[in-house]
This record gives sequence, structure tokens and C-alpha cells, in this order.
Amino acid sequence: MKNSWIFKRIFFAFVVVMLMMFAAAVMTHFILSVIEQASNRVDVARQAGAELLNAKSAHMLWMRNLQQMFIDGKLAPEPQAPTDCTFGRWYYSFTPDPEYADVYAKLEAPHARLHQIGHDIWELYRYGDTQRAMQIFNSQLMPLADEILALLTQVQQEVEAHGAAVAARAEQIRQWSEKGIWVLMVFGLLFAFGISFTTARTISRPIKTIASTAELVAGGDLTRLADPGKVKGEIATLTTAFNTMVAGLQEIVKTIREQALFAKEASESLSIASVESSRAGEQIAVTIQSVAENSTEMSSEITRIKQLAEELNQVSFEAKGLSDRALHVAEDTAESAERGNAALRASIEQLKTVSETVQFATDAIQNLGRRSEEIGDIVGLIDGIASQTNLLALNAAIEAARAGEQGRGFAVVAEEVRKLAAGSQDAAQKITNLIEDIMSETTVTTQSMEVNAEEVAKQLLAINQAAESLHEILVKADQTRAAAEDMTNIAAELTKHSQRLERLLQSIAQAVQDNAASSEEVAASSEEQNATAEEVAATAHQLKEIVEILTKSVNRFKV
Repeated sequence: MKNSWIFKRIFFAFVVVMLMMFAAAVMTHFILSVIEQASNRVDVARQAGAELLNAKSAHMLWMRNLQQMFIDGKLAPEPQAPTDCTFGRWYYSFTPDPEYADVYAKLEAPHARLHQIGHDIWELYRYGDTQRAMQIFNSQLMPLADEILALLTQVQQEVEAHGAAVAARAEQIRQWSEKGIWVLMVFGLLFAFGISFTTARTISRPIKTIASTAELVAGGDLTRLADPGKVKGEIATLTTAFNTMVAGLQEIVKTIREQALFAKEASESLSIASVESSRAGEQIAVTIQSVAENSTEMSSEITRIKQLAEELNQVSFEAKGLSDRALHVAEDTAESAERGNAALRASIEQLKTVSETVQFATDAIQNLGRRSEEIGDIVGLIDGIASQTNLLALNAAIEAARAGEQGRGFAVVAEEVRKLAAGSQDAAQKITNLIEDIMSETTVTTQSMEVNAEEVAKQLLAINQAAESLHEILVKADQTRAAAEDMTNIAAELTKHSQRLERLLQSIAQAVQDNAASSEEVAASSEEQNATAEEVAATAHQLKEIVEILTKSVNRFKV
């Protein structure tokens, strides 16, 4: 919008008003912030004053308790550290404003000294030095307490004065800001009113000029144009557009006059052409009637051919169904044969594993027999050693008997050795019997394992023969499946061509029917054309009358 003069003026006024509103909002926010800060600081000052007042009361009560200790003779509770009392905890957690921070800091040392002296008095009293404790209480603690109370009073006054000053300053800022906001609002309203008044006055004058010119144009005088004067922006654009519209109306009226003359001549020519068109339509209707009769006969023949094509399609569909079933049976047979072949291969592998296991067990049992024979030999050797030991023990007993009293101990040892030899012989005999039983059972087991190995070999041979038979069945099933697939493909192609033939016949039948229908429609259209030609002739006459009326209406405009 290159020449948007009105828009610029209104937008400028809007921006100025918005800036003033923004400034008023900022000032309001500033006032609220200052008031909030002042309120917080006043609350802090009030809290500090309350804490200081509590500190006075607490320390006066503490002094009274110490003094009561001297009167009642009962030891008071031990004084707390300066950081543990109620005032101390608040004092070290509170941050004072800079205005009274110096006076506030003066409380720390006297307060700590007060608690130290109080603790010293309590210690002296506890250990029985009552006189010394009372002397310190009167000479040091009381003056120091008065000093602290005076400082607390001074700090309290400073805090209250500071709170009052903050509140007064906040109230002063609030009043000044309210005045500034009112000034901005009044100035903004005056500025907006001035912009609105001048803009409305600038717009209304040229619009009145355009309105008076438009009344003349509405009366038929297209020679009058609006005077643009010294206006600019959208008003100048509106004036130019109005003058352009009037010039366009002049051209339209001129063109309508010329076209009215042309339409009058065309209506006369149209009346003549409508008569000739009516005659040609009658001849076309006769020809189309003959075409419609031939199309009806052709449609009957195509219907019979279509029925034969549908029967062929049904036969092809049934043949495809039989081929599909044969293919499914062949595939199922091939899958069953494949599963049987896989099961036989698994059985062969399992029988091979069983055969190897039987052979391994046979070898192990035979090795066990050989080891049993070796153990028997060792047991025989042990039996011989036991016999020799028994004989030696007997000889030793005889020699001990000859030795008399000196050989009595040796005789006892010889008797024990003889008993051990006899036990060894009995154990060796038992082991020999067990080994003989194991060897006999090993022989029987070995013979049974050899028979099992022969049976496994026979089963393995039979299964291999069955696997070869299944492989032949699988080959035949694959051949059957291939033949069924070929048959299915042929049936599918036959079905496809039958369906295509049926679609072609249906298209031809539809075309013939459409041709017949079109012929009937053309015949009807010819009749309608005759009626239309008559209507065109009447319309041409009416058009001529309308053109004459239009010419009279246009002639009232002055161009």
C-alpha cells in the first residue's frame, strides 16, 4: 500500500496511544513494585521492632531469674550462649537495612558480654561463692543490662523511623506516578481526538465531491468527472478509480449501441436459419429410425453369443477348480513324503547313535571283564600273601612259646598278625567270589549287547530301504505337482481368455444398445430440434424487439 496516507495517520495515532498506554502500564508496574518493596520493608521493620521488644522482655525476665536466685537460694537454670537465646537466634539470622545497620551491629558485643557475665555469676553461685556472684551481678551485669536495654530502645526507634520513612517515600512515589498516569491519559485522549478530527475532515470533503458527481452520472450524464483537488493517499486513489469507472461506463454504452445494431441484424438471419434447420431435422429422423431397427436385430444375435461365452467361462472355471484341487493334493502328498523322509533320516541318525552307544557299552563291559580278571589276579596274590603271613605268625607264636616269659609280648603280636592274615584271606575270598559273579554277568551282558547291535543294524537297513522308497514317492509327487501346476496354468489362461471374450461381447452388446438408444435419442433430438427451430424463430422475433428497447434505453445517456 504505497500511498496509504490515511492508514499511516491512523496507525501513527494508534502507535502513540499504545506507547502511552505502555508507559502508563510500566509506571503502574513500577508503583506496585515500589509499594510492594516498601510494604515488605515496613513489615520487616515491624517484625524487627517486635523482636527487639521481645528481646527486652526476655532479657529483663532473665535478669529477674538471676536476681531471684539470690533471694530464694535456688540455683537458676544455666544461662544459654548468646547465639542460642531467642534474641540471639533472630539477631544472627536477620539482615538489617543499611540505614540502621551500624546501630544494629553495636548490640552484638554487649549482648555476648551480658551472657558471659551471667554465666560467670551462675558458675560462682553453683560453687558456693554467693558473695562474689552478687557483687558481679550488681557491679557489672546490671549496668551492662541497662546499656543493652538502651541500645535495644535506640535500635527499635531507628527501625520504626526507617519504616515510617520508607512508607512516606512510597506514598510520595505513588502520588507522583498517579499524576503522571493522569497526564499521559489526558494527553493521549487529546492526541487521539485531534488525529481523528483532522482525518475525518480530510476524508469527508472529497467524498462529498465524489457523491455529487455520482448523482449526475446516475442521471445519465457520463461527461462529468470528479475533481481530485489537492487530496492524496487513499482519497486520491478513490477519486481516480471513480473517474476511471465513469470513463469505462462511457465505453460500455458506446459498445452496447454498436452491439444492439449487430444483434438486430443477427436476429433476422437467425429466423431464416431456423426454418432451414427444421427441414433438415425431419430428414435425419427418418434415417435414424432405420438405424435403430438394425441395431435391435444385432443386439439379439450378440446376446446369444454372449450366453455361449458365459457357458465356456463356467467350464473353464470348473476345470481350474479341479486343477487347483489336484495341485493341492499333489502338494500335500509331497509335503507328507518330505516329512516322512525327514522323520526316517532322523530315525537313521538316532539308530546310528544307538548303535554307536551299544558298541561303546559292549567295549566298556568287555574292558570291565578284563579289569575284573586283573583284580582277581591281584586278589589271588593278596590271598597268597595272607597265607604266608598266617604261616609266619604261627611260627612266631611257636618261637614265642619257646622263649617263655620274654616272648609273651611277641606271642601276642604274632596272634594279632595271624588274625589279620585270616581276615585278609576271608576278604580276598569274598572279593574273588564277587569278581567271579561280575565276570559271569559281564559275559551275559556282552552277549546281549552283541545281539542288540545286530538287531539295530537290521533296523537301520530296513529304515534305509524305506527312505529310498519315500524318496521315489517324493520324486513322483514332485512330478505330479508340476503336472498339476501346468494344468492349473492352462485352466487359468483359458478362464482369462473366456472372461476377456465375455467382456468384449458385453462391450459390443453395450455399444449396440447404446447405438440403438442413441438412434432413438437422435430421433427424439430431431423432433426436439424441429420444435427448437420454431422456438428460435419466435426468440429471434423477441430479440429484435428487445434490441429496439435496449437502443432506446442507451440513447438516454450523454457520452
